[in-house]
Amino acid sequence: LVSAVTATIGIYLASLAAYPLAKKKFPGAMFLFWLPIAFMSVPRAAIMLPLFITMMDLKLVDTYSALILPLAAAPFGMFLMKQMMQTVPDELLDAAKIDGSSEIRLFHTMVLPLVKPGLGALLIFQFVLSWNDFLWQLIIIRNPLKKTIPLGLVTFAKEFYVEYGYLMAAATVGALPVIIFFMLFQRYFVSGLTVGSVKG
Repeated sequence: LVSAVTATIGIYLASLAAYPLAKKKFPGAMFLFWLPIAFMSVPRAAIMLPLFITMMDLKLVDTYSALILPLAAAPFGMFLMKQMMQTVPDELLDAAKIDGSSEIRLFHTMVLPLVKPGLGALLIFQFVLSWNDFLWQLIIIRNPLKKTIPLGLVTFAKEFYVEYGYLMAAATVGALPVIIFFMLFQRYFVSGLTVGSVKG
């Protein structure tokens, strides 16, 4: 649930941020593009403390929102979607504007369908990133009933022994959602990785 919601919100926010950067010209566009990209070079561990303090101030500690919001705004998604949206022909968008289409309608009915491969690839990236975000989940979640699957697997490792049978069974079941998710969006993932490699 957490990973699916994170991935869904993440690709929509990334697309909203990427559209003006890819298709509009305005002062400071390059700065707004490169600033989030620069933050990708900052190690995740370096922002754990300020991020935790922010969640405390917002009273979101030990909530699913604290697991979803930080990863939903990942700058990598904006970078990927900007590159995808730059492949959309400007002539199509101009024709739609001449027909009276608004920017919101243009974005939802023309741009998003044309960048489906990128959306599928980013959806898988975001899903797996959220699924494997063990350290942040360990820090922010305290209620045992709210623990995610990666946190739940750790409970099979006791202080003096490990219940390998239960751990392997749970790990197998826990891997199924990721495998199923990838199989559902595999064609978008593959086409998203190869887009732009061959000129038409």
